Amino acid sequence: AKGQYAFGYRTTSVGIQEAEKADEIYSIYPNPSTDSVTIDLTSWKQENLTVQIVGMEGKVAMTKSIFGGQKNALDVSNLGTGMYLVLIFDANGQTLGSKRIVVR
Repeated sequence: AKGQYAFGYRTTSVGIQEAEKADEIYSIYPNPSTDSVTIDLTSWKQENLTVQIVGMEGKVAMTKSIFGGQKNALDVSNLGTGMYLVLIFDANGQTLGSKRIVVR
């Protein structure tokens, strides 16, 4: 299939420690969602970040620039129904964490 796929560290399973780290850094709501989600990064420093939404099959559904230190709205209405992994990366490509969302 054509498209961008995430491999390597971007699709590794999330351990308990990483999940707890992600909970301290950001929250995503509402979850589940039908049209948009808010990624709340108000507890993180102000910097340019990248969010990547990946389907459970590993295909990248969305990549967008977001900002630390604030709330960021993402339109997920064009994503198909299902579960997605939301990954956030800093400017160096380091993963800040990952969470799952459900789009209905």
